[in-house]
Amino acid sequence: MDPIFEKIEKAIDTEIESILYFRKNLDPSIKQAIELILECKGKLIVTGVGKSGDVGKKFLLLYLPQEHLLFFYIPQTQPTETPESFRVKTLS
Repeated sequence: MDPIFEKIEKAIDTEIESILYFRKNLDPSIKQAIELILECKGKLIVTGVGKSGDVGKKFLLLYLPQEHLLFFYIPQTQPTETPESFRVKTLS
């Protein structure tokens, strides 16, 4: 088999294993966390660095109701830098 296709299949298999593991280990606290977020009134601020930051941004853009005011906080990378934040526009 072509080495590129082998790598693609391995990556897909890894994703499948991760999803199945997540499904098998679902915890009631996940539902509770989602309910708390959806019941949130006002502003919701999400932060993260690296991949967790990317996941946080995607979560804000894709999964939250349009009536929320959404912010993503970018942590300081240098002690002298001012933290930045930006408003994520609600989806319309």
